Amino acid sequence: MIGSYREALKFVYDHIPTELNKKFAGQFGHERAVHLLALLGDPQNSLKVVHVAGTSGKGSTAFYISQLLAAHGFTVSLTVSPHLIDIRERCQINNRLISKKEFVETLNQIAPKITKMERSRYGKSSYFDLMIALFFQFSANNKVDYAVVETGLGGLYDSTNTIKRSDKLCVITRIGLDHTEILGNSLDKIARQKSGIIQKNNTLITHRQVKPVRSVFEKRVKEKKGSLIYAREKLEGLELNSPALYQRENCSLALTALYHLGERDEFKVDRNKIRRTLLEAHFPGRMDVFVKRGRTVIADGAHNKQKMASFIKSLKNLTKKKIPFLVAFKEGKKYKAMLNEIIPAASDIIVTSFITKGMDLTIKSEKGEMIVDYLKKKKISKMIFIPDNKKAVKELLKKKSKYVAITGSLYLLSAVYSIIRSKVKVDNRYGNRSLKRNRKQLGRNSFYSHFNANAFLDG
Repeated sequence: MIGSYREALKFVYDHIPTELNKKFAGQFGHERAVHLLALLGDPQNSLKVVHVAGTSGKGSTAFYISQLLAAHGFTVSLTVSPHLIDIRERCQINNRLISKKEFVETLNQIAPKITKMERSRYGKSSYFDLMIALFFQFSANNKVDYAVVETGLGGLYDSTNTIKRSDKLCVITRIGLDHTEILGNSLDKIARQKSGIIQKNNTLITHRQVKPVRSVFEKRVKEKKGSLIYAREKLEGLELNSPALYQRENCSLALTALYHLGERDEFKVDRNKIRRTLLEAHFPGRMDVFVKRGRTVIADGAHNKQKMASFIKSLKNLTKKKIPFLVAFKEGKKYKAMLNEIIPAASDIIVTSFITKGMDLTIKSEKGEMIVDYLKKKKISKMIFIPDNKKAVKELLKKKSKYVAITGSLYLLSAVYSIIRSKVKVDNRYGNRSLKRNRKQLGRNSFYSHFNANAFLDG
């Protein structure tokens, strides 16, 4: 019996592989997740699920869908990965994190089955398997109206791809070249992996993507006797609580999902509720804008070329001037392609590093020396490598620039948010309105308040 939240975290963390960047388990890993959930009685199949996959924007899209459904009076659970600060971000209902008490209670429900599985041919559960199982059990316990599920890596062999319901709604965001060593080195190969979430009679909502991707999606939907809906721009007359241009596309997907569910499940979609929700909803780590020590900090977890290009485009809407950047990239990412997007917008670049704790895998950043060497080849003279990311943040905030940027990885943001989000002022010109709500309204377990008790309030 797990007696405390600290013991619960230890149990979960014991399932993190000790080796760095452990190889993706593929089909075997998927079978293991299926087996674990079967031992639990398949709680995922008791839920109405919106399943979100894609290369860019899947976390934001899942977040917007959950917010919009909650605004219409539904009880909606949400799981995202990776989490930014608190593991409980992976289990939340209507923007409130699972309480520490309920985390322990739910883990005690599933722990005996996790231990039992260790004696089977599947062996030890992965951290991600465990957390997805905990999320599904948590959602079932709370009898939620909808569960919004962001995939981890890929789709076909993902631990979330265990829902066997014909009414599952699939949403797939923009497909790009990322995780190519696992998912394939072409758009159609990656699309085949992502489209693996589409099961019998499922409906797919997606953008009208490039032809190789579109062909894969259409073929999969036809094979599964499902239906396909292409999202269109639905933001006319609506204002987003984000300066990120890429969120318009993610919101369009979320709104298409909302209208589809309204028609299918016979509830009325309220335009005023949509308007209020989008004015307040902001997904942390995606183009956060705030003032720290007199600097306007713009933080974004962009971690591939596609996302970085979108971030830089949005950044140019805030300032046309070149500004200082703090960067670090996950080991194995195509950092040169991302730097090529950053360099034209950067006055100078601080390179730093990170290593994760409490995430799915032990993940470290790309060697700073390699990044510096590449910047030298690009004839970037104003740069420095500061391995300690806390010291790197302090150096960034010394820069004589109105704006500074932090980007390259959500893992970098996770590592430095405890510093950069403490005692900050929200820059009201660029939204983040929900971050100003008072602490009482947010509550102790809100998605925002757990960063720092006062981090999202003026002062």
